[in-house]
Amino acid sequence: MKNYRFTTALPSVFALLLMTACGPSSQMELQAQATANALEPRYQASLSEGITFSTPGYPNFISAVKGISITENFGRWTDGNEAALEFFQPLPKKFTLKITASVYLPSMGKPIKVVIGGKKYDAEFPHQWDFKEVAIPVSTDGTVKSISFELPNAKAPQLVGQSVDGRKLCLALSSIKIVEQ
Repeated sequence: MKNYRFTTALPSVFALLLMTACGPSSQMELQAQATANALEPRYQASLSEGITFSTPGYPNFISAVKGISITENFGRWTDGNEAALEFFQPLPKKFTLKITASVYLPSMGKPIKVVIGGKKYDAEFPHQWDFKEVAIPVSTDGTVKSISFELPNAKAPQLVGQSVDGRKLCLALSSIKIVEQ
């Protein structure tokens, strides 16, 4: 089976179709490329300037993203029961995590778990389309390179009869900033 290497960005649907048609080694390579392409276009930002989820792509300090959907006018929805951001460099030892978000209605009034360095923090957001900034003081050992979210109440609008959207929505993310202390 021939191995294919793509150097230009592929639309995600096209990459998935190619992964289905190619052999196992090509699938791994295409998956890695599709993941890298999902971060494009890259933009310059500091941790304190953060991630603006309504901007296409991700800042240059993000190495990988899991469970966060496509760019929309407000930002991006989380998609699934977990979401994560991986960073190239360790996060500061002491910082304030500022998350501006709202929640999909089934998650309203239920805390979201934010996991940083094995510690879990509760964050509660108002109802859908009422964006609020939540500030979480964080201390780490200086080696942590990820922030993850546990989203047990994620629901697909399709399953509750609200729309044909099959994504499991929970957080509507507008921005995340990391302000070193």
